[in-house]
Amino acid sequence: MNSFNMTSSLKYPFCLLLTTLVLSMSYTHAHITTKNNDNDDLITTMCHETIAPSICETDIRSDPRRSKPDKKTVVLIIIDVTRSQFLEALTYTKNVTESAHDPGMIRALNKCIEIYNFVVDVSSRSAIAGIETGQPKYAYDAMKDAADEAAACLKAFPDNPPVPFVDRTRALKQTSAIAVKLVELVM
Repeated sequence: MNSFNMTSSLKYPFCLLLTTLVLSMSYTHAHITTKNNDNDDLITTMCHETIAPSICETDIRSDPRRSKPDKKTVVLIIIDVTRSQFLEALTYTKNVTESAHDPGMIRALNKCIEIYNFVVDVSSRSAIAGIETGQPKYAYDAMKDAADEAAACLKAFPDNPPVPFVDRTRALKQTSAIAVKLVELVM
C-alpha cells in the first residue's frame, strides 16, 4: 500500500510539470507566431500604400533583413532593390553598346549608361544616407530623381527606343515610385 501511495504521489507532480511544459511551449509558439505576423503586417501595410503592392512585397520579402523589419529597414531594402535594378540595367546597356553600330543608338546608349551610373553611384547612396541619418527628405528626392532619370534614358533615343529599354524603364520607374512612397511613410 505504501508503494501505491508513493507512485500516486509522484504522478501528480509529473502531470503538473508536463502541463506547465506544454503550456509554456504553446505560449512561446504563439508569441513567435504573433511576432512574425507583426513583421508580415508591417510589410503588407506599407506595401499596400504603393502603386504595386505585390511587387513591393515580393521585393522586400526576398531580402533576409525582412525577418526583423521596422519602417526604416523596409525602406532601406527597397532602396537597395532599386539600386540593384539600375545596376542590372547598366550592365545590360553596356553589353548592348558593345555590339551597336549606329551612331545615334550608341549616343543614346551612352546617355543611358551615364544616367544609370548616376543613380547607382549618387542617388542610391544619397537615399541610403538620408534614411540612415534620419533625413528621409534626401531619400525621397533621390528616389524621385531615380524615376525621372529612368525616363530620361528613353528620351535619349532619336527614334523609337528598343522594346527592352521601354520594358526596363517601366520596371525602373515602378520600383523607384515604390521607393518614393515607402520613404513618404517614414517622413
